Amino acid sequence: EEEEEKEEEEGKNRRKKAKLTPAPPLQSPPIAADPASDADGVGVMMAVSEHPGEPRSAEAPPWEGRVGKEFRGALAAGMPPASDVHTSSSSSSNPAPSNPVSADPPAPPSITTVSPSLLRVCLPWWRDLDVSDQRAVGRWGEALVYQYMLQRYPGWRVTWLNEQQETSSFHDIKLESPVGHGPAAVTVFAEVKTTRWPDRNAFELSPWEWDFAQRPGVSYHIYRVYSAGDPRAVRITVVRDPARLVREHAISMCLAI
Repeated sequence: EEEEEKEEEEGKNRRKKAKLTPAPPLQSPPIAADPASDADGVGVMMAVSEHPGEPRSAEAPPWEGRVGKEFRGALAAGMPPASDVHTSSSSSSNPAPSNPVSADPPAPPSITTVSPSLLRVCLPWWRDLDVSDQRAVGRWGEALVYQYMLQRYPGWRVTWLNEQQETSSFHDIKLESPVGHGPAAVTVFAEVKTTRWPDRNAFELSPWEWDFAQRPGVSYHIYRVYSAGDPRAVRITVVRDPARLVREHAISMCLAI
């Protein structure tokens, strides 16, 4: 009996001590820096949504690159359009014409999606991708878009600027129409943004990329690659003239600090 009374007394003392000990303050978890970031401190983020309200992947982290309700009326399609480019008066020596001319009526939708079935013949030649390596993921996406353009535009000149080494250019791929294509030459500057996740619709643009995208007469397209390294799920969303789509509220921009 004495031992039971002693244990009961010790239990009361422990409970009193626990009540008097203040709980540690709650702290927000640290935010990991993006090693692939082009800007210091503040970055420009862009969000593109194909299907608003679509359930998130169970494998993906909570937010990390997803923004909703930014897709207001821009058209997304499951098949590539008749033409991914607009014709403009340009040449390789002067890539910023002042008088864009439409030569491919009707114009393609502003936002389209290329399905996995259409990308099977365009997969990069290396199959094993370390999805934890962001640089490798980015290069894999650029290779995919490069191969897709070669298949999509036979006879056109497709230049992958980073094929041999990183050039830090304002765009990754340049697409140029062949001689005799139409009344004016066509030059498209494509920026490739790649993610391993199937639903991460927000991505970073450097200030210099955004400035270039806003130049009058420049045909600037963003190719957003989802599910990099997964041949069964990989797809591409093509965003044409993102500066205009931001002004029309078809896509959104935000700042990340």
